[in-house]
Amino acid sequence: MIKADTVKSFIFVFLLPSVALYFGLRALGNWVPAYFNVDFILILFVLVFMCRFWGVSRWLAALLGVLGISSVVFFRGLLDIGGFYVPDIWSLVDYFGFIGEWPWRLFAPIIMAGVAAHVGYFVILRGINYREVPLWFPLALLLIVVCLDFFGAVSPIKFKASPIQGNIATSTAYEVLGHLPRLLKPTPWEPVPTQSVLKQHLLERAAPAHIMSVSVESWGVMKDDTLNRQITANLKSVEGLYTVETQSRPSSVGTIVGEFRDLCGLTLLGMPSAEQASSVREHCLPNILAARGWKTYGLHGNSGLFYDRRRIYPAIGFENVWFREELDKAETTPCRAVGFPGWCDRVVFRRGLAQMATSPRSFVHVISLDTHLPLKATKEEEAYCKELNADSCLYVLRFGKVLHDLAQVINEAPVKPDMVFVWGDHPPPYIDKNARDLFVDGQVPMVILKLKNGEST
Repeated sequence: MIKADTVKSFIFVFLLPSVALYFGLRALGNWVPAYFNVDFILILFVLVFMCRFWGVSRWLAALLGVLGISSVVFFRGLLDIGGFYVPDIWSLVDYFGFIGEWPWRLFAPIIMAGVAAHVGYFVILRGINYREVPLWFPLALLLIVVCLDFFGAVSPIKFKASPIQGNIATSTAYEVLGHLPRLLKPTPWEPVPTQSVLKQHLLERAAPAHIMSVSVESWGVMKDDTLNRQITANLKSVEGLYTVETQSRPSSVGTIVGEFRDLCGLTLLGMPSAEQASSVREHCLPNILAARGWKTYGLHGNSGLFYDRRRIYPAIGFENVWFREELDKAETTPCRAVGFPGWCDRVVFRRGLAQMATSPRSFVHVISLDTHLPLKATKEEEAYCKELNADSCLYVLRFGKVLHDLAQVINEAPVKPDMVFVWGDHPPPYIDKNARDLFVDGQVPMVILKLKNGEST
């Protein structure tokens, strides 16, 4: 007769983690994840072996079980998230370079929930006496799962009509080992030329005196064009002054990658170092315009440490940079970004246009912060979207507000830019696949505003 501890070990060390990982990967967008992860069986085998033959305490066994199961889930999720959002898995390490600027207030509830889940799981595993679990049990379970794997879609034995879709068994440890060559040998620095709408307009013809570039973080093309028009309708107040041209263009992942695409006409894999950025500055619009007599300004409401812009912007030719550190000294308007520790976009737009007006010829580039994912709803947004699709509703409201603020600031500016390029850096990197499916894959919008009455000067 199978003892109660054997049943509990089966449920909580193998079955429950397998089910949670399966549905978690489904939510990420992996529609055919493996049903079972043999690493959980190996963890169970190790716990039983250590407790029966080494005399390991239940407390230590529970701690090792939690750490082992969490590691399997973490690395499996990391492989999937990395596959969705970065062309080179090694580039995920770059994000730890500005860990102090992550939106920890948004992450805090998730972290607390994770800690609570780990503590609760530890208590559950602590209640299992692994010495009462026969060593043959995890071995038999492994044999059963491996045998079932022959009926899966990737079985070496091809059945004419397999009733099972997808793989039966997998191993996170095995997959991580398979990625080790890529992890140990990062993708080489090989920027590839690509089309830049900004460079086409400003270098292939006479550039106007005052130019503004606004990269809207995470602005993608929604599949429902009505929603796209709701967002861009917020620029309507400048239509009396400007002609408006709307288009979309291909985009790869990554914020800095998006900026290099349109500012430099280069496709990158991952975030470059300042030295790498400097090596391609001859291709970059800020450097080219600066050499031709334009004053060049780069602005962002967050810290200059964010994506290492403090060093990367000057490396590609921005002569003047304004980040949170500089804005903290110069601004008094109590307008902070939503979710991130920085200044709201309206303040940064206004500061950029003020800098633009100080020079006869100037190029101002701003990247938004209010639209950076994850989006934290304000009370007003939360109330408005209560009965609607939360993701699409909040997205349309937030991005519409940023464009509304931009239009308002332009209307109020004494010196107006002759051309304004408003463009998305990359589609929104939602983790949930249902939210990602609201957008056209690999496309971002661009709106070009041209002053009707010629140069503002």
